[in-house]
Amino acid sequence: MRYTLSQKVGHIVRVTLAWFAAFLLFGFIRFYGTIHTDDVAEQLWSSAPRVYMSQIFIAAVITGLLYGLVDLFVDKPKYQRWSFWRLMALKGTLHFFIILITLTALLIGRVRLGIVEFTDLNISVAYILNNKSFQVFVVLFTLTSWLMNAYQQMNQKFGRGVLIEMLLGQYHKPQEADRILMFIDLKSSVHIAEELGHIQYSLLLQDCYFDLNTQLSRYKAKIYQYVGDQVVLHWSLEDGLQDSNCIRCFFAFINRLKEREEHYMKSYGLSPYFKAGAHLGRVTVAEVGVLKRSIAFHGDTVNTASRIHDQCNDYQQQLLVSRDLLSRLVDKSDLKYVFVGDEILKGKHHSMELYGIQDVSTQGSLG
Repeated sequence: MRYTLSQKVGHIVRVTLAWFAAFLLFGFIRFYGTIHTDDVAEQLWSSAPRVYMSQIFIAAVITGLLYGLVDLFVDKPKYQRWSFWRLMALKGTLHFFIILITLTALLIGRVRLGIVEFTDLNISVAYILNNKSFQVFVVLFTLTSWLMNAYQQMNQKFGRGVLIEMLLGQYHKPQEADRILMFIDLKSSVHIAEELGHIQYSLLLQDCYFDLNTQLSRYKAKIYQYVGDQVVLHWSLEDGLQDSNCIRCFFAFINRLKEREEHYMKSYGLSPYFKAGAHLGRVTVAEVGVLKRSIAFHGDTVNTASRIHDQCNDYQQQLLVSRDLLSRLVDKSDLKYVFVGDEILKGKHHSMELYGIQDVSTQGSLG
């Protein structure tokens, strides 16, 4: 995926803090009760734990930095197309080298702190494998890695940020929130499906939506749902209006498709063309389902965004937005847009001004 520099740094910092917490928890379990005093503070800050604290700081920084870099490395598009087990094998191999690097750094640290003399070290494969500290470290590293990978996989399954919201029960009771919604789908999808057949058509959609996903993090978009050949994106007002992210995201996707036009022509004999409609307003957000839970949006804003999307063909526009959305964009200087008309949308009693967005720079959100 494509991330901004601040997003990359933020990910590495979060991973480092997670590893620091894991090592700190292990240290608490390891040393609590081993010092013969009733003073808890003294137990946790006597000589052995104090030395351990310096070691876990080193281990957390090294492990967190390398682990975060591995995450960013395998998050490249070519690796995300791999099967789950193939990807896990790659990450597992890289994680093994992280263990070796971290242990080497800790060993050097123990020598520099005077805990062991360099001449006293009996380094051999058998020594390392039979060393209790090494065995405990491997178990700790494996368990923490598994938990972090499980969280990442579930976060991808539910969508960025949704897992935390569900775990906290944020939408167990319906709540109102302001959202920007964008409906995107493939033009002439029925004809294309008939021409390609269902298998090739499904592969085409997989390719297209993979290219869409490479742009989402950069423009702070979240996926609400996939329905057939249609995908629905959403933003909070702050994220979507900032630098016109909700508009830039769509055109970044279109530009990505153009960059890979040769691939699409070679694989499917066509260049996919997507259209979209967007609107903003208040929605009701609720957690729904029992056997399969998800976050659902209800309300007039959802219906209006869908109706605007339906007008793209009638007005011959690739991206249609409501006046409500366009008027809230802070900087429209690099937008090319045109008023297309007042439309009484299906199911509505009052007309709505619609605008076609024809082009936009996708560079404004690169900070």
